[in-house]
Amino acid sequence: MIYSPDDYWYVNQYKNWREGRGFTIDPAYKNLSVRRTPVYPIIYGFFTYEFGYETGIVLLKYFQILLFCISSWLIYLIVLGLTQELNLALIAALFYSVCPFLSSYLPFTITESITPFFVVCSLYCYMKAINSRNNGMYFMTGIVTAICILNRPLCLVLAAGMICAELLNNYKNKAVVLTELKKSILILAGAVIIFAPWVIRNFKVTKGELIILEKLERKDIMDYGHSLIELRSMVSSFGNPADYGCELFVQRAIANIANNVSDKNEALLEDFVASFPKIAFSIWNRDTLKSAIHDYLICYESLFKRTGNLDKMNVTSEEEFLACNEKLRVRYTKMTDEFKRKAFLNYYVITPLGHLRDLIFQSNTANIAWLQPAEKGYSLAKKGIKAVLYLLNAACYILFFMGLFSRLLPQWYRIVAGISFLVLFIILTFEYRYFETRYYLIIWPFIIINTVVVLRFLYESRLKPHLFKQKQTN
Repeated sequence: MIYSPDDYWYVNQYKNWREGRGFTIDPAYKNLSVRRTPVYPIIYGFFTYEFGYETGIVLLKYFQILLFCISSWLIYLIVLGLTQELNLALIAALFYSVCPFLSSYLPFTITESITPFFVVCSLYCYMKAINSRNNGMYFMTGIVTAICILNRPLCLVLAAGMICAELLNNYKNKAVVLTELKKSILILAGAVIIFAPWVIRNFKVTKGELIILEKLERKDIMDYGHSLIELRSMVSSFGNPADYGCELFVQRAIANIANNVSDKNEALLEDFVASFPKIAFSIWNRDTLKSAIHDYLICYESLFKRTGNLDKMNVTSEEEFLACNEKLRVRYTKMTDEFKRKAFLNYYVITPLGHLRDLIFQSNTANIAWLQPAEKGYSLAKKGIKAVLYLLNAACYILFFMGLFSRLLPQWYRIVAGISFLVLFIILTFEYRYFETRYYLIIWPFIIINTVVVLRFLYESRLKPHLFKQKQTN
């Protein structure tokens, strides 16, 4: 099993609940009881607490593999329902099963390991509802989609896609639109059944706050301080913070602080700033930029100390830590606003387009450890494998978009897939201004389906006639 840095944020909730301290990451902090949506913490905690950590973590891995196998079977049923072609459904299920962009997450202790399963379940239920027009299936779609969202909140984009499909699929016929609106209400009703206990519980534990999903605490962002959001926001002015290793820089710097070797952070900071493009230094003075980031490390070093991978110890008052973070937040926000004023086109157009380019044209292997470079760099074999996966990732996205704008698949499906992708892209690009490729796992079941359907069409309409003609000529 591969333990993620998020472990602390999943494993303790179930344990604390079973031991009478409430369903919370840390009983000492009120808002940590609403920091994470409950599905994955319940699954993770159940296995590791009820069976013991060592045995439970092994069982969890096999459970995640089992869910993935079930989702492969559901992909087969979905494609069969969409196309009525048995062979195409088998190919789609096989491709889904072996696709490294999905299966490589199975050993990880993160929500992405089971997100594709819930997405596929939601899509399958919705397809059954569309085909049968059965009210119960619409209600079930809402239930399954709500569970999907409570596992991974970004899956809200699926709900947006489904509701748009209901309203747009027959928008010219007012009578039908009213019927579809009723179906949307059934989906929402199913979702409410699942959300209600969580929302009511959140209202009680926070003494009056309405929290539908989860809430960040000001000292949060994985113990790095809320100012990390603004630091990322500042870096996102000119690119995706993940491309510049923003969180990796913070993780390494904090590790140096924890190990009492903070003198190494000067070189780390120098390398981090050196990776920025020229546009950053045309807006901000280089020394000003370094100073702003350096102050983040000083704030953390003086106020917080990590004592291990999962444990932490506050060495000064929380209010002092929050005050320091607030000053940094204001400073980073001012710098971001300055970039917006001086490089409007770059901030609002060029950088977002760069996100789309980076999403498509990459090998999508950041989570595959054995494909990462050794000290001497990439071996020839790794370069070859990454090149193949680069082409595969780019081809899949291109075929996905082709499938959206063709009539090879039902209109309702294309609306769900297209709106889900569009809303997710807008959220990550214009709201978060930050993404990792794993955030787009929500879309990959759609990408798999579109890829096999479009490839089959291209083969039948372009390649097969050419091969047949060539055979006749010979």
